[in-house]
Amino acid sequence: MAGQQFRIQGLREVDRVLKLMPREIAEKALFAALRKGAKIIRDEAETRAPVDTGRLKENIRVRKARGRGASATVTIGPTRKVAHIGMFAEFGTATQAARPWLRPAFDQKAQAALVKFVDEIGKTVERAAVRLAGSFAKSGLAGRRRRRRRR
Repeated sequence: MAGQQFRIQGLREVDRVLKLMPREIAEKALFAALRKGAKIIRDEAETRAPVDTGRLKENIRVRKARGRGASATVTIGPTRKVAHIGMFAEFGTATQAARPWLRPAFDQKAQAALVKFVDEIGKTVERAAVRLAGSFAKSGLAGRRRRRRRR
């Protein structure tokens, strides 16, 4: 099933912070936020999915896709075992009219998913930064300035 790409531009400050973090932690933070935003679209897709046998509705997932470089991708759609059902419903066949369910779900909830992503990436990056700071942040040294000795 053809995927819909949603490119987010901006968020320069978050991008800078992610680049300062270790790659593994930054990727986890990014995918966690993406997944939470994608779940909003997935939930809407589940409510819109046609219910002939119920198999399609039960098998709509958010999956991590391989990213290249600084990009991160998640896909929303049916699992492989029912992908053909979703495709036939979405686009129709020679004998069956199209009953779109995934694209309208995306159109309806894309803005809400983006807002959720932005909120979550901020929270996730902040939590990861605190975790990285560890004992240094707890010691209180981060807020104090050291005095230089004058000679």
